[in-house]
Amino acid sequence: MSEAREPFWLRHDLHVVAVAAAALAIAWLFRFDVAAPTRRVASGPLSAAVPAAWLADPPQGGALTVRGDDALTRLELRVVDPPPEAVSLDAALELERGGRYGELYQRVSSGRRSVGDKDVLRTVYTYAFKPTPAHGPRVATAIEYAFAAGASGPIYVATVHGGDDKVRDLERRILGSLEVAR
Repeated sequence: MSEAREPFWLRHDLHVVAVAAAALAIAWLFRFDVAAPTRRVASGPLSAAVPAAWLADPPQGGALTVRGDDALTRLELRVVDPPPEAVSLDAALELERGGRYGELYQRVSSGRRSVGDKDVLRTVYTYAFKPTPAHGPRVATAIEYAFAAGASGPIYVATVHGGDDKVRDLERRILGSLEVAR
């Protein structure tokens, strides 16, 4: 009498492999919906959501800096006084950035855009810096949003800094979360 043999797929546990492959495929499809944990940081009434692992530097001169996972990546939140009436916001910020970064500063683009209910001055610029005296010079890209809190109110400035490949994603994730407490 011949013994009944198990089917090939059952004998080699191919049904287990098929279920595992289906589970992996479903997890891969939904992996984009998993958001990294974030926390809100604030400088005065201006706040933004940053990855929870980022570290905040002690505030200096009313500005808050939160650093990412490398020497380039960071967010700066500042609340500054409005420029005199004869000076435009764009010119005042351009002068401040030139003073901060010197000859190695270069504005790439600047223009107005609507973000939510705010009219924002969006400026993209690059600059060179040395993270520490032992490091070689590096080039960073920054995207800055600046907007007024009314006709004569303070100016809110939020800037993300990072490598050219990373800064656009930081703009979407971090600058897209800006809020001003009322």
